[in-house]
Amino acid sequence: MHELRNDDTVRFEGQGKVHFGLVKSIGKKFAIVYDISTYETRKIALSRLTYVPPVTLGPQQLTDLCRYNITWSELTGGAPDVVRVIFSEPFTLTLSDLYIGLQNIRSSNADNSTLYSEWFEPLYSHYCIYLEDFPEEKTPDDIDILPGLPDRAKKVSGILGIIENIFNNSIPLRNAASGLIRDIDRYFDDEKKPVDQRTYKDQEKEDFLLYYDSTGGTGDLDSADDTAITLYRSFLNELCEKDNKLALKFKGKSCYYGDRIFERDPAESYRLLKKLFDMTADPHYAVYLGDLCYSGEYDDGIPRYEEAFRYYSIASASGSLKAMGKIARLFAFGHGVPKNTDIAWKMVEEIYSICERRFLMGDYNCKLAEAAFYRGRCIQSGNFGYHSTNLAYESMLQARLAVNKRMEFGNKGDDLLLDEIQSAIDEMFRMGIIQKRSKSAKVWINSLLYHHLHKYRRMVMHVRRLKSGELKLTFSIEKFPDEREQPPMFITEINTGFCDTVSSISVRVSNSTLENVPDEPVFFNSTDGHAFFLGGTKVLTIDGDYIFTVK
Repeated sequence: MHELRNDDTVRFEGQGKVHFGLVKSIGKKFAIVYDISTYETRKIALSRLTYVPPVTLGPQQLTDLCRYNITWSELTGGAPDVVRVIFSEPFTLTLSDLYIGLQNIRSSNADNSTLYSEWFEPLYSHYCIYLEDFPEEKTPDDIDILPGLPDRAKKVSGILGIIENIFNNSIPLRNAASGLIRDIDRYFDDEKKPVDQRTYKDQEKEDFLLYYDSTGGTGDLDSADDTAITLYRSFLNELCEKDNKLALKFKGKSCYYGDRIFERDPAESYRLLKKLFDMTADPHYAVYLGDLCYSGEYDDGIPRYEEAFRYYSIASASGSLKAMGKIARLFAFGHGVPKNTDIAWKMVEEIYSICERRFLMGDYNCKLAEAAFYRGRCIQSGNFGYHSTNLAYESMLQARLAVNKRMEFGNKGDDLLLDEIQSAIDEMFRMGIIQKRSKSAKVWINSLLYHHLHKYRRMVMHVRRLKSGELKLTFSIEKFPDEREQPPMFITEINTGFCDTVSSISVRVSNSTLENVPDEPVFFNSTDGHAFFLGGTKVLTIDGDYIFTVK
C-alpha cells in the first residue's frame, strides 16, 4: 500500500462528486489537500483519500504521440489531467517526428479542438516547460551550420510556434499541415547544400541579423568568418529591397559609421535612414539625419543647417539629449538659426541637469559622463558665452567619475570615452589652466554640497570638537525610515581634485568662535557657507575656515 507523501495526487469524494487534489501536508489522521476542482485547501481524513499513481511514459510512447499515432488520452489511459506525468528517460522531439505527425494529421478527420487537447497541448507544454526532460534536437555533425542560422532545434521550436498561431487564429490545422510539411521538406533539402546556397525565409534572415546585433545579440561580427559576413551583407541588401525596417536600420547605421559589412557611405546612409524615418516617424533616426545634414556629407559636402535644425528639433522633442546638444551648437555658432550664446549655454546646462538628477537618484547608467564632458568642452571652446576654468575642470572630473561608475556596473565600450576625458584633464594641467592639486584645501561648504541643497530631503550635520580645538563637521543625507543604506552624496572639490560618491563627508573648521557644540544632529537644506538654514530658518552658524582633506 502506497504511503502518501507531499505533492501526491489523490482522489476523494464530496457532495456526490469525484474530486482530485494535491497533498500539501500529512498528519496522523488527516491531510491538507489542495482541491484542484474548487481551488480550495481542505482538511480531509486519510481514510477518504485514494492515491492516484503518476503516468510513466517512455520514448516509444512519446514518439507515437509526436507522430500522432496515438492520442494523449489513449497514451495516459484516460487519467485525469491533474495526474503527474513522469518520463522514464529524457526524450528528444525531432523534426522528423513533427513531419510524420503533420502527415498523419493531414490525413485524419480530427478537428482543431481534438488536435489541440489530444496532441499539441500536452506535447507543447511538456516540450516548452520541462525542457530538461525534452532535450533539443542537435543538427547532425555532417551538416554545415552557422550560428544564427536555423538548425534542427530552432526549426522544431519555430514549427511549434507556427502551429500555436494556427490554433490561436482558428485555422484548421489539417488544412495548414501541407504548407508546414513543404517547409520541413525544403529545410531537409537545404541541409544538403552549403549554407550560402540555401533558401531562407525573411524571418530567418532577420533572426540572423539580430543574432549579430551589438545591442542584444550573442554573435560578434568582428570575429565572424567570411561566409557569415557574406551572408549578413546579402541578407541586408535583400531585405532592404523589400523596405524591411530592421534591415534599413542596420544597413543605414553600417553605412553611417563604416564597418566590415559596408564602407562609410553618407549618401546611402541618408537614403536608407530617411526612408526608415518616413516609414516610422521614429525620432531616433532624426539625430543621424541631422548629423548628415549638418556635415553635408550626403550632398557634396554642402551643410544643410536648416534641415539639420528641423531633424534635431524632432529628436529633441522626444527627449533626446544628444539632439539637444546639437541644437545648442547650432545656436552657439549661428548655423541655421540666429546666433544666441545665452540659449546655447542654457541648453548645455539643461542637458547636464537632467543627467545629474538621474545620477543622484542612483542611475549610474545615465549619460552624465557625456553631458559633463560636453559641458566642459563647451566652456573650453569659448563659443557658448560662459567662461569658467574651475567649472570646466569640475565638469571633467565629474565626467571621469560617471564613466568609471558606469564601467563598474558592466557597461562596455566606454574605454575610448574615458581616454578622451583623461586626455582633456591632462591637457588642462600641461597648459597651466589648472594648477597642481593639494591634499587639503580651504572650501566653501555651500559649493561643496551644492548638489544636495534645496532638495526634497534634508541634510544632516554632526558637530564634534577635536582635541586641537578645531571642529569636525560630518555631513550626510537624511535617511528615510525604510532605507537600509545611507543615500550616496555626489561630491566634487576642484582644489584637491576630489570627485566621488560617498555616504558622508567631513571637514575641519579652524578659528571658529562657536562655544556650544550641539549634542544632537543638525538638520538643514541650505547654507551661505557659515549659517545653516532649514526652510528659511537659521538653525546654526559656524564661522571659521572650512578645510577639506582627501583621505
